Amino acid sequence: MCKNTQHFIFCSCSMDSDSKENDEFLYYSWHLSQYLGPKSSLRRGKIMKDENDLGNELTLDHILNQLNSGIISFDFKYSPKERDSLRISIPHPTKRIQCFSVIFINNKWKAGSNNLFTSITKTLNRGKVKERLIDNQKNIPVDHWLILKQESIETIYDRLLNLKLSNDEQRELITEIVVRNPDLVYNKSHELEASFYNNDRLIGILGLIHLYYSGYKRTKIFSQFLDILYIEKNNNIVSLLLSTLQDDNEKMTERDIDFIYELDRSDDEIKLSLMDAFMDLDYEKAIRTFIELCSDENLSIQQSAIFNLGAIHTVNNQDIRDVLWSKCSNKNQELRYNAILGLASRQDKRVVDILLKELENIDNKGLTLLEAIEELEDSRFIPILKRKSLEIEEKSSIFKWINHTINHLEELR
Repeated sequence: MCKNTQHFIFCSCSMDSDSKENDEFLYYSWHLSQYLGPKSSLRRGKIMKDENDLGNELTLDHILNQLNSGIISFDFKYSPKERDSLRISIPHPTKRIQCFSVIFINNKWKAGSNNLFTSITKTLNRGKVKERLIDNQKNIPVDHWLILKQESIETIYDRLLNLKLSNDEQRELITEIVVRNPDLVYNKSHELEASFYNNDRLIGILGLIHLYYSGYKRTKIFSQFLDILYIEKNNNIVSLLLSTLQDDNEKMTERDIDFIYELDRSDDEIKLSLMDAFMDLDYEKAIRTFIELCSDENLSIQQSAIFNLGAIHTVNNQDIRDVLWSKCSNKNQELRYNAILGLASRQDKRVVDILLKELENIDNKGLTLLEAIEELEDSRFIPILKRKSLEIEEKSSIFKWINHTINHLEELR
């Protein structure tokens, strides 16, 4: 039988034996609602953008032509009333539901729907979509559930392992298979992680990372990350693992930290990921790492090191203060501001004069300076902040924060 779609049936009955429960198939669904009247609402939101084509010849134009032609389209008795609305959708495991809506206006179906926030509606019926095909040999109509076939997980793995994909493409495919079958991905990831080939191990690690962030066997997988890190030599994979450790890095042992500290730092991505792994930790070697990288040739690495060093409030020694102080006159604004904030959070009064000078040219990037002033809790800043408040346009984002800092300091008097 050749496929020749005559029209679609909006079926409200349960799926029968010709339907297949399979994660490789997606079913089209529909929802019919009746308009009851307006309502007042202060709620506002972003309405999902409608598609015009949902695949399988199920297009907005096709449905409008079918409904307006008088063809019987529902499997129950139905006569449309003014502002009845029909929504047709197809889900996707990782993307938003794709859909479109039509509305009955002036005895005709048109593209559109009732406003979600200002309309009172009730559900008339809902169900799944069938397609009516014509058997060319017998010349009789035959109905089938309308399905969208997905790639099998095996096919997706074949693409991941054998095609050159962008990071975004890899991420989307791995996210999809994790949603569809996390147990399979977990087992497959461990199989790949033992491979001799770097790309196979990378795909395996990405699978474990996606599972970890989804909450699947999170504690167990974190422990496995550390085990893998002890033997993995590929910089790209090591960098991924280090960055992933930061969410639960308090679970690392001193042995883990000592090992990570000794990792080769010839690669800039390793340096940045190393700081992710040590973020907010007050272990001696974590702090020493940040101090050492504050002198790196790469500005991005310096910025990250200064930020992380300043954010550790549980340790306040001379080495930390000296490094932060050395960066308070740096030409790079972001680096300089974070060094100032790091000292202010340690109540180092040397930054008062620096802050007074920096305030003269404060702009919309100066929120870090205001955070530093609030950390110092010094009322001497109030007069200059009030003067700057008068000089800056009220519409600018920094205006609100300057006044917030003024109020904070005045409350402390």
